[in-house]
Amino acid sequence: MEHVTPDHKDARRRRLRCLVVVFCVVGLATVSAVFLLRLAEPRFYRAVILPSYGGQPFRPFAMNDRNQIVGLVTTRRGGLGVALWDREQGIRELGIGFSEGTLAINNAGQIGGEMCDPNGKTLGFLWDPNAGMSQIGPAGVDEGRLFAIGDGGRIVGAYKTDSGSVHACMWEDTGRMRDLNPPGASCSAADHINSSGQVLGHFDHNTSDRGLCLWDLADPNFTDWMSVPGESTGLYRDLNNGGYVLGEGLCPEERPGAWPRRYAMLWHRDKDPTWLFPLVNLDAHVAYLNDANQVVYYETHRSTLSKWFPRRFPPCTRLFLWDPTHGSISLDKCLKLGGRDYFAVCDLNNEGCIVGVVESGKGVRKRAVLLEPIAGKWRR
Repeated sequence: MEHVTPDHKDARRRRLRCLVVVFCVVGLATVSAVFLLRLAEPRFYRAVILPSYGGQPFRPFAMNDRNQIVGLVTTRRGGLGVALWDREQGIRELGIGFSEGTLAINNAGQIGGEMCDPNGKTLGFLWDPNAGMSQIGPAGVDEGRLFAIGDGGRIVGAYKTDSGSVHACMWEDTGRMRDLNPPGASCSAADHINSSGQVLGHFDHNTSDRGLCLWDLADPNFTDWMSVPGESTGLYRDLNNGGYVLGEGLCPEERPGAWPRRYAMLWHRDKDPTWLFPLVNLDAHVAYLNDANQVVYYETHRSTLSKWFPRRFPPCTRLFLWDPTHGSISLDKCLKLGGRDYFAVCDLNNEGCIVGVVESGKGVRKRAVLLEPIAGKWRR
């Protein structure tokens, strides 16, 4: 049996203490390096918390290039009302009761949407900062829906015909409507309009033949509408003022024999598709596009534990902005989010500002946030 002398015991203790000290130093250095790297990461945005109204968070819908934001507030009677936020005047109720659907705003501050009249009927409306509110006609929202507003107050959406089918349409003013339904289509809807008078929408010829279409109402040589290539209307998301349509698609193989990957892409009627960046998993999708071809997109990340304990470790949705110069920028890092909080983006404007709502994991709205670009960080 080996005899352990006191000197040997002291030597072992010294070696153990040295190992503990080394591990502590390495761990502290690692934590410090991670902390310093996080501090060194460029902050591309400043977060502006939008005020609450009546004790409830403001609920944004859309934003123009002047950072005016249209949304909803809880009125004194307990219902939902349309409101406008800007830096100069804060939140202002517009005296319009909201029913359902969407709200949109253009750079002139005009707002289009759907309201509930005193009799409980749902109607389309156009609100102008100078002229006030006008009802959209002759077809109200009982016969259709309103989806987007362009410069000049043109509103696009869909209405129900006398035969019961739904047709894409545009209201060029509050009393004049233009039917945009593609010839032979059983139903259609117009979803987006840009400053050039281009309209993006979708149509059905029957239950198995669906597609996306583009109307160019400003081009006298354009044949009313054209079909946008692609198999699914859900793969196209937005339209900017340059005529680019944001979508998703399988990029042609980059090398012989390679499996094609799904990419964010831009489609233009006069150009070849532009492939922007790969979408890393099936749960990655594009959402918004602006005139600088910046794209808001999201990814859903699942840890190994999510598979076995989905309630304790639910999937995490992360939001990004992709910029042609700077690449992908995490939007979550610009916000102080809780462990299961989620930033739901509502709109992206042409100045690069992003508005959205921070929600809890249970879908409870906590606060509305405007992300404003920090000018010095975006030098080209």
